[in-house]
Amino acid sequence: MGTQAYPAKLFVEPTTLCNLKCRMCVKQSQGNGIVEGFLEPDRFEVLADIFAHLDTIVFSGIGEPLLHPQLEKMIASAHARLPAESWIGLQTNGHLMDYSRAAALIDAGISKICISMDAASSRTLQLNRSGAEMASVESAFQAVRKAKETLQASRMQLGVEYVLMRNNLTELPRAIEQAALNGADFAIVSQMLPYDEAVMDETLYSANTDASLQFFRKKETEARELGFELKQYLNVRWKYVRSADEQALIDFVEDMISEATARQIPFHFRKLLNFDESLARQVEAVFDQTRECAARYNLDLKLPALHPRFERECEFVQNRSIFLAWDGRIYPCYMLWHQYHCYFDGREKPVAHESFGRVPDQDILDIWKVDAYQEFRKEVANYDFPYCSNCNVGPCDLITNEGFEYDCFAMEVPCGDCPWCMGLMQCLQ
Repeated sequence: MGTQAYPAKLFVEPTTLCNLKCRMCVKQSQGNGIVEGFLEPDRFEVLADIFAHLDTIVFSGIGEPLLHPQLEKMIASAHARLPAESWIGLQTNGHLMDYSRAAALIDAGISKICISMDAASSRTLQLNRSGAEMASVESAFQAVRKAKETLQASRMQLGVEYVLMRNNLTELPRAIEQAALNGADFAIVSQMLPYDEAVMDETLYSANTDASLQFFRKKETEARELGFELKQYLNVRWKYVRSADEQALIDFVEDMISEATARQIPFHFRKLLNFDESLARQVEAVFDQTRECAARYNLDLKLPALHPRFERECEFVQNRSIFLAWDGRIYPCYMLWHQYHCYFDGREKPVAHESFGRVPDQDILDIWKVDAYQEFRKEVANYDFPYCSNCNVGPCDLITNEGFEYDCFAMEVPCGDCPWCMGLMQCLQ
């Protein structure tokens, strides 16, 4: 559908206002500079030239879309001009959803409604989202399901989104079952990106890529067969006088590091030594239970990567996505949609937004085709940027400065440790 001359997916931020305070929200980031406001429908209408080329429109962003009083008007306007096989989606926390709102959304042409759940119990939900009630989430599911049945909108899909934390990991299979029993057709599970230092330890993944771990585990087995304990390397590496066994261990580790470098596998020895295998096994066991539950109810399940992917993929660039903020600015992806601070691998990471234009000051196709934006998409799709989280000399000031200019590979795209590109973060798209 469409050509490279047009974007194919449009993500729209109706508002940056929220009705709940969530621990996983980017607005918890100190100094985020996010201004609150509503998208004017006229600003959305200036994108009409690309509607005929889109396969997807998703209303999401920082705020709660159902707070926008003219949301259905924008959905109906787009629906009337989209290709027949295209779809329009909505992500919501569900607390403002009732039957009349669900029916209005379906009448307007909504194709997918994805409700944030993030827990199977009220206690855990309230821990992560102040003011949230499990009864409100269940009521939202029931409202949408009733509207679907009443309006005979069998093709409209209902889904659930679940952000994983240590405190809600074990509730995931039960939450998926609850969602399925409430009429959910699909589930999107995402790892958490901490925006607040207080929740940094709630993450379930490390900085080590899947390829790094696979390589290290193989070498660790070889080392044990030779009688080496790799952790001892840190104790003997700087000894002036070494025994023959100690020198053999040093040679083994240095050969291992050289082999990883030659194979271009990101390799941070100390982080690999400290990797929490017990936690990884626990997460994988929960994922297995969740897969079984989804299969039992014929629910389409999308789980995140357990470890950062070595084979990176930016679905936003690959699928020709654009992101419209409430103020009309155009961005290339979720990561660069706003300015904020987050925490990755135990360090604070500033992220500057990356806008390539603003509507209606500029035509949307002019923005899409501007040289800087085309070059950005090309550089991202080449995946030549480094694995910053696995860097032995990092974090460096090239990525910790407020204003990113380029990385150590001289790449000008700030994607070196993007959690979306590494498969950790997922969204409706």
